Formats: sequence, C-alpha cells, structure tokens
Amino acid sequence: MLDIRLIREKPDFVRERLATRGGGDDAKIAEVLRVDAERRKIETQLQRLQADRNRLSKEIGAKRSRSEPSEDLEAQVRKIGDEIVDLTQRASTFDEEQRHLLLEIANLPHESVPVGKDPSANRVARSWGEKPQLSEPADHVALGAKLKLFDLERAAKLSGSDFICFTGAGAKLERALINFMIDLHTREHGYTEISPPFLVRRDCMVGTTQLPKFEADMYGLEENQLFLAPTAEVQLTNLHREEILGLSDLPKKFVAYTPCFRREAGAAGRETRGIIRVHQFDKVELV
Repeated sequence: MLDIRLIREKPDFVRERLATRGGGDDAKIAEVLRVDAERRKIETQLQRLQADRNRLSKEIGAKRSRSEPSEDLEAQVRKIGDEIVDLTQRASTFDEEQRHLLLEIANLPHESVPVGKDPSANRVARSWGEKPQLSEPADHVALGAKLKLFDLERAAKLSGSDFICFTGAGAKLERALINFMIDLHTREHGYTEISPPFLVRRDCMVGTTQLPKFEADMYGLEENQLFLAPTAEVQLTNLHREEILGLSDLPKKFVAYTPCFRREAGAAGRETRGIIRVHQFDKVELV
C-alpha cells in the first residue's frame, strides 16, 4: 500500500510511475486526495474543539474554586463533546474509505523496469546454459500425453476443467522436483523450511496485496473469512507481520512447498490449454 504522504506530496510523480503500468489509476489518485483533504480538515476541527474543551474545563475549575456558577460553561463543554463524537465518527469513516482506496492503487514500478505495452518490450536480464536445438519440438501437452505424465480428462472427471491429475512418472517427477528444490535451498543457501497452513486469514491476503483487487480470483470460506492461499508467499511474508525485527535477526530466508489455489477468473481470452493456467498447482516458494 502506498504511503498517503507520498501521494499528497508528489501526486504527479505517482501518476507518472503508475502510467508506466498502463495507467487507469488517475481517478483513484484524485479520489484518495479528496478524501485525504476532508479527513485532514476534520482533524483540524477536532484539534480546535479539543483545545476549546480543555480551555473551558480549566475555566470551570477556576470558577468552582471561587464558588462561582459555571453552568453556562458546562453546557458549552457538553455541546463540544457531542461535536467531537460526531467528528470522530466522520473521521473514522474517512479513514476507512482512504484505506480502501489506497489498497486499490497499484505499487509503483521501479525506474529500472522497462516500459512496454506487451511482453515484446521485455528485456533479458540474464540467461543460463545453452538453449537446446530440437529437430521436432513438442509442447508439454503432447509430451505429457506421450509419456503418460498427467491425465487431464480424469482430472476433469474429478474436479471439472482446469485441474491436473499427475500420473506415474509425472507424479514422481513432481514430488522429486519439490524435494530437490527444498533440499537445495535449505542445505546450500541457508533457507529455513516452513510447512505452513494452506488456509489464511483475510488480513494476511490484504498484507500481500491479493485483496481486495484480486478477490474474484481467490477461493474463500465466507463463514470464517479464510482463504485457500494462492501462493505460499502469503504465509511466508506474513510470518513476521506486525513485528519489529532487529538487524541481528536478519536476513530471514524461508522456503515452503504448498499447493496453490486460484480461480483464474481474469484469465478469459488467455491461453489455457494444458497445465499452465489451472485452479490448483504445487509450488516451492522462496522468501
């Protein structure tokens, strides 16, 4: 979530950086600035009223010490108290509205990120190894069918479209790759293995920005506000949420294997053949 102070102090910079993502956030920026201005105006009024109440309370104390009547001042204090309650409620409403708007605004891309309308603008950061030259290349769907690595028809029988059922060597290969990646990073790169719950709370999903923007893509249990995690990044990133870590505690390096669950409600029109874009998949996550 962007800091409101950054938007308030550098709105043009924020708009410029967001435009590199394709734009579309100008109206949200304008609205969050409007709400921020209203909220700050109320804060100023609250401060003035609280100062007036404190001043009048002192005057009441002075009058009482001299056995003088203070009913008129007490009435003013009660009236101010009612105004403070009303303004505090309005400020709380604006706070919640501002928070919701800020959660809807995307993060700013780093200046080093190439700007482009489609993947053709991507730049190769680095490469490893040599790309093999295949005389008769085949995609993963054809290879999977030939080697009997997975069975999409029976997966559909069990769960509907866009699910995978790995079979035989395919199931063994997936399990071996999961173990290999976990062992590699725990033994050679200093990562701590975590086996987290697969269900996470709403505030965890907000903390890693899956919510509110991508809620339509998530599987949730509405009765208790739990979600099936779309990636173990959610669990690993939230392990130390709302904690302050000292420099001596850093770095924290975690690795976890979890199944991941996504509705892919926004995938209409994209290539969905095979096992690339599915509702459930296994992944080893590094944080």
